Amino acid sequence: MKFHPGKILTIMKPSSKDVISANASTQVMIEMWDENILTFTIDPKIATKAKKNDVIIVDYNPTSEKMQIPKTIITKILRGKIADETWKKYKEYLKMKKSMAKKQNIAIPVQSQPQAVPKSSYG
Repeated sequence: MKFHPGKILTIMKPSSKDVISANASTQVMIEMWDENILTFTIDPKIATKAKKNDVIIVDYNPTSEKMQIPKTIITKILRGKIADETWKKYKEYLKMKKSMAKKQNIAIPVQSQPQAVPKSSYG
């Protein structure tokens, strides 16, 4: 099971006067724990409850066993103590990872989008 936390920056509701939408889904721009900025769909069951600065959980599990494409859908909103602890722990891990990389003179790769399949599968 693979999940990643992020923090909501912007909510793009189809009913917003500033959004012209072809469907009823809501997208959320988030800052991921590793400093990437990504936009994902939020599950409709929780979309109306989302607020700016909420900590969220993105489901990165494969869509099926045959296709290793991650779902990349927001499935949870965390608030209060659990949100603060989750965000803090991941940010501390990133800081430690950067510190170790700096000591070893290694650049930390930036992955702007989740990889659907390994590059070697492209042929």
